[in-house]
Order: sequence, then C-alpha cells, then structure tokens
Amino acid sequence: MKPQDLLAAWASLIPSSPPPPSPSPSPPPPATTPTTLTFDDLPAPSGLGPLPKTYHNLTFSTYSIFNPHSPNLAHLISPQDYNCAVSPSNALLGSRPFEGSPVGATFGIPHGLKDSDSSRSGGGEDLEDVASFTLCGFWIKPLISPPPGARITVLGYRRRRRRVQQQQQQGGRHKTVFEQLPSKPSSRQEEEEEQEQADLKWHVYFTHDYHLPLHVRMEEFSREKWDGLIEVEIRADFGEDGDVGEGKGERLDWEFCLDDLVVIFE
Repeated sequence: MKPQDLLAAWASLIPSSPPPPSPSPSPPPPATTPTTLTFDDLPAPSGLGPLPKTYHNLTFSTYSIFNPHSPNLAHLISPQDYNCAVSPSNALLGSRPFEGSPVGATFGIPHGLKDSDSSRSGGGEDLEDVASFTLCGFWIKPLISPPPGARITVLGYRRRRRRVQQQQQQGGRHKTVFEQLPSKPSSRQEEEEEQEQADLKWHVYFTHDYHLPLHVRMEEFSREKWDGLIEVEIRADFGEDGDVGEGKGERLDWEFCLDDLVVIFE
C-alpha cells in the first residue's frame, strides 16, 4: 500500500467535526446619537414662517420660524434680539396659543406615527407606546426685555395627555377617537392641575433686561434624565403667583426664542 493510500484510509476513520455554528446577528445598537434641530433649512421669507406639519419626526404647536436678521423685521424687534438664532439664520418663536390657555408651546411625537390599525394594535390601546425621545438641551431666551419675574417653565410628558376614548369601526377599519383637553381654564386651579400631569418639570427666572440665549442642558440643570418623552411643553410668563381674582395673581404669556434643540430619538 502506498503511503498516500494509508493516509487516506486514516482520514476516513476520523469523524468529521460539524462546522462551527454561524454567529447569530447582534441586535442593532440603541439609538444614542443626538440630533440637533437648527431650523435653518426652513424658509422664512418675511422673517416669520410656519413650520411643516412634521419636522424631524416631531410636531410643533404654536411655534413659528423666526429669522431675527430679516430686513422685514428691522423695525419690529430690537437689535438685542438678533442673538435669538444661535446658529444662523433661524430660531423658533414660541408662545401660548392664546392668553389664558392652560397649555404652552409644545413639541412631541405626533399621533399616528405608529400604525393604529387593528392588525397592529389591539382594540382600545393607547398610543403612548409609540417612539419617544430624550430631551438633551436647547438654547432659549425671552424676547425683548421681559418684566420682573419672567419665568420659563419646561414640562416633560411620558404619556399622552389625550386618552383613547374608544375605537370606532368605520368601513372595516378602526378609527381612534381622542378625548381632548379643555381649550381654556376657568381658574388658576385648573391650570395648576393641568401642570400636575407632567412627569418632569424645570423652570428658570429672568430679570428685567435683555438677555443672551441660555444654553439649557436638561440633565445637568434638573438632575434628572429627560428620556422616554412623548411631548415637551414650554411656557414663558410673568406676573404674580397666587389665586386669580380681581386682576391679582395672574401670570401672563410672554414670547420666547428657542434654537438648536438637541434630542435623541428612542
């Protein structure tokens, strides 16, 4: 027998080892990359302009695009407010939808971002399990020179303030009907009760003067992580705290600028 034949015979007696299992695909890493919204890609030909319905996965309510350097606004704003746009050319201009509203300017995950068809969600399911975000920070300042005691309040919500009331069957598809918030409070107490729904709260006071934009770093300033959010509300107001009555104790709305909003989508 030739040596090569002997080696072949030995090889046939050695049990073949199974191939190593292929590694299972690793799950995708969590989305931890911050996204900075500068709003500079949105047109504001007159100096002010509307936001699109959804901007970078967020819906904004009672905000406007604001270009403080627009010549159309030269005689309407102070040069001290040109710094509203931290990253030129645009910022956001925010306020309550109307004086006395219990809700300030808001931004958050829009309803319907996740398909609410019955094949994807069970009947009566609330939409609070849709995509959320972490609020990392932003730049903010009150417009012009606010009165003494001007305050900016930031409220974070980890659940919808609209509850799913029922599922209606229409044409073979389910339609979600939401119970809306009241449009206007009848008392200071109602506004405070509205604020109590917030999961996270932080505020800052401003003196009577023109201000540089304040760089708010949420976790550092509030000592809490603002994660799992569905909606963020910002209110700027002034006046005296206390019971509303006979013109006493009211806090009135004040406009503010917001720019370079940093979030992490989850």
